Amino acid sequence: MIGVFTHDRDRQVVAEFFELFKTPWEWGNPEKRYDALLVADDVETVPDAPVVIIYGSSTKKLDERYGLRLRSRSAPLLKWRGRLFPLYREVAVLDTPGEAILEVDGTQESAGTRVERAGRRIFRFGYDLFREVETLLLRGQPARHASIPTLDLHIDLLRESILSGDMPVVEIPPIPAGYRYAVCLTHDIDFLRFRDHLFDKTMMGFIYRASLGSVVRLLQGRMSSRNVFKNFVALATAPLVHLGLCPDFWNQIPLYMELEKNWKSTFFLIPFEGRSGAPCGPEDRSSRAARYDVAEMGDIIKTVVNEGFEVGVHGIDAWADRDCAAEERRRLEPYSRTDGIGIRMHWLYRGEDTFRILDEAGYAYDSTFGYNDAVGYRAGTVQVYKPPGVTGLLELPLNIQDTALFYPGRMNLTEKDATIACDSLMENSRRFGGALTLLWHDRSMAPERLWGDFYRDLLGKFEADGAWIGPAGKAVQWFRKRRSVVFEKVEWAGDGIEVRVKSTAGAPADDGLPGLLLRVHSRCPGEWPVRKNPEEVPLNINTVTRAHLR
Repeated sequence: MIGVFTHDRDRQVVAEFFELFKTPWEWGNPEKRYDALLVADDVETVPDAPVVIIYGSSTKKLDERYGLRLRSRSAPLLKWRGRLFPLYREVAVLDTPGEAILEVDGTQESAGTRVERAGRRIFRFGYDLFREVETLLLRGQPARHASIPTLDLHIDLLRESILSGDMPVVEIPPIPAGYRYAVCLTHDIDFLRFRDHLFDKTMMGFIYRASLGSVVRLLQGRMSSRNVFKNFVALATAPLVHLGLCPDFWNQIPLYMELEKNWKSTFFLIPFEGRSGAPCGPEDRSSRAARYDVAEMGDIIKTVVNEGFEVGVHGIDAWADRDCAAEERRRLEPYSRTDGIGIRMHWLYRGEDTFRILDEAGYAYDSTFGYNDAVGYRAGTVQVYKPPGVTGLLELPLNIQDTALFYPGRMNLTEKDATIACDSLMENSRRFGGALTLLWHDRSMAPERLWGDFYRDLLGKFEADGAWIGPAGKAVQWFRKRRSVVFEKVEWAGDGIEVRVKSTAGAPADDGLPGLLLRVHSRCPGEWPVRKNPEEVPLNINTVTRAHLR
C-alpha cells in the first residue's frame, strides 16, 4: 500500500493519477505503516515505510531531516535511462551525494537522487509530480515533445522507485486481457462527396494536388508513379462525377467498412451544413463549413450503425459554447444507438474551458486532444483519462493523424519515415499499454491523397502485434470498466499474492469487452533499474485473484 501525503489542492489530480497507475494507495495516515510513501506536501514527519519518495521544486522540512540540499534550475529536459524526460513547471537540482536517477540533459547535474537515510531508501525528485500531471492532462505538451510519453514515464519512474524496496507492486495495467494494447480506428467525415464542390477552394486544391502537385511529389519520392496515374484518371473523370455518370471517388465510407469489418471504427460527422463556426485563432475558417448535412445521410448512418460501427459528433462550435455543444449532440444522438455519444472537434479546435463545456453538454467522451502537425502524445499518455474539473467526460487522446504525417507544411513525411514514426508509437504501446488512437480522414484513401496502402499496412501491423482493434466508444467503455474497479484486499499467500477487487459499477456484465489483468511485479531489493518481467493473470471481480511470484 502506498501512503500519499499531498496538498489539498492536488487531491483531484492525485486521484486521477492513480486511475492511470492503478495500484493500491490511500491518503496518508501518520499512524499507519506503509510499503512506500509518496510525499508532495511539506510535512515534518512521515510514518514508517522502507521507501520514501519526495517530490517538489522547493525545499521541504523532510529535506533538512534527511540532509538533502536543493538548488533552483532552469531545466526543461531531463534524461532518464537514456530517454528524454521533459518538465513543464519549476525544477530544482540536488546538491546531495547519492545515486543520480534523473540528470539534466547535457550536464552532470541531478534532478533526482537516491540516498539511504536512517534505514530508509529515500528518493528525492526536484519537481512537483502532480503539477506536471495537471499540466499534461489540461494543457498538454508542445509538438516538439510529441514523441515522448511523458506521463507514462512519470508512472514508470514511480513504480521502479517503489520496487527498489523489499516489496512487490500490484496493479491493473491499461491492457485488455488477451492483447498487448488497444487501437482505436476513427474517421473524420469532412467531405462526403466530390460533387458537392464545384469551382470552390476545395475543388481548386484538388485539381492542383492531383496534377502538378502529384508530379512534384513523384520527383520528391513521396508518391509512386502508379498513384500519379490514378490521380490523372481522377482528374479526367471529375466532370463525369459531377454529371452523375461516374461513381463519386470521395465516397469512401463503404470502403472503410469493408476494410474494417472485423474490427469496426468510429465515424465523426459534422452535424450541420454550411457552418464554419466561431474563430479559434487567426486562420481562415471559411473552409471549415461542411457541404453535407446529417439529416440527408439517414440511410448511410443506418447502414453504418447496423454493421456495428459507431458515429460521433465532429464538432463545430461545441468547443466554445455549451448550448452549441448540446445542440450538436442532439443532432447526432438519435443515430448513435449508444449509451453515450462522443465528439471530436473539427480542425481540433479547443479552448481552456472545452473539457468543462463538453462535460456539461452531456458527452460521454472527447477525442480532440492531439496534434495537427505531429503524431504522438499531447497528454503524455495513450490512456483514457478524466480531465481535472469534470464529472463524467473522459478524454481519448488522438495519437496518429494522416494529414499530420503526410501534408506539406506539417510533418510532410515519406511513407518510409512515417512507418518509422508509427513503429516508435507501437513500441511504446507494447511497453505502456493504453489505447493508440488513429484518425484517417474520409477522403484519405481516395484521389488525390491515396494513403490507403499505408493505412492497410498499418492495420496489418497492429493485428500482427496482438492489439485489440476497435472503435473509440468501445475503448472508452473498457477504460470505464477498469476505472470502476477498486482494491479491497491485497495479502501474501504462500509464494504468491491474493487480491480481491470490487466494481463500483455493480455486478460484472457480459459487455463483450475484453477482461482486466492483474499484474504483479516481483520484489527486487537493491536492483536499479528494475528489469524483471512481471506476472500477469486474468483479474476476477468480486472474487479472489491469486498471482504466483517467481
